[in-house]
Amino acid sequence: MLPAGWYPDNPDKIASFIDASMYKPAEEKGLSCIVPHAGWAFSGELAAAGIGSLKEADLFILLGGHLGPASSVLRISGDLYDTPLGSIKADTGFTAFLSEKIDIQESEAPDNTTEVLLPMIRYFHGDTPVAALRVPSGPAAAVVGKAIADYGEATETKIVVAGSTDLTHYGNDYGFTPKGTGPEAYHWVRETNDRNFIDSALAADWHRMIAHGTDDKAACSSGAAAAAAVYALESKKVRKECLKAELLGYRTSRDAAGGGGLSSFVGYAAILYR
Repeated sequence: MLPAGWYPDNPDKIASFIDASMYKPAEEKGLSCIVPHAGWAFSGELAAAGIGSLKEADLFILLGGHLGPASSVLRISGDLYDTPLGSIKADTGFTAFLSEKIDIQESEAPDNTTEVLLPMIRYFHGDTPVAALRVPSGPAAAVVGKAIADYGEATETKIVVAGSTDLTHYGNDYGFTPKGTGPEAYHWVRETNDRNFIDSALAADWHRMIAHGTDDKAACSSGAAAAAAVYALESKKVRKECLKAELLGYRTSRDAAGGGGLSSFVGYAAILYR
């Protein structure tokens, strides 16, 4: 598990955090979302807005990242995922289905891209089983996304998906300063680098999402986000419906800290697919 401090450690604190959030879940629920995965103090409000905006389902698939394009898909090990709100049953049916299409390895390492979101899933979606995976930032993302849609159709399972990624990691702390460290850099991250990734996600263009994430360093886990977008696209194709995407909110860690003093910062966004 992650060290203390990533998210609240008891049910009352979790409920208070979500109730006080400036970012509220959408009234019209969706089938997939992209959410950030930093500590709750920085990006938890956006993550809650995304996860709280998903429909009720039989299965929740949580996709994390921090993997290169050549990595295998990683399954977060365990039969149960512990949260301060109680345990969540780990689903294995989809993982078995996916393993027939792509290589999957087990992972027991602590992983913020999935763990920080589990309490929110438990809060909003109760006892819904979770399949927690980490997805490479390459073509495997599209395989995963389509497989989720195929599994839902083949088994008549109602599925919702959260793809977890933070956006540009900017500053000396991250070794990425193409625009220096002044106001111009902050504006460029918000209005250009992060915006390019967000626009690609709103268009559900997984190729561009992967490219912006890898080539422009605009996302740390673009594969997870891309898989969530592909799942939404494929699900709508089956139903012959148009996909709708909405930006639920955007901020940076600098904004979360009050807007000043941070020369190194990270972007966060929540996007919902209906």
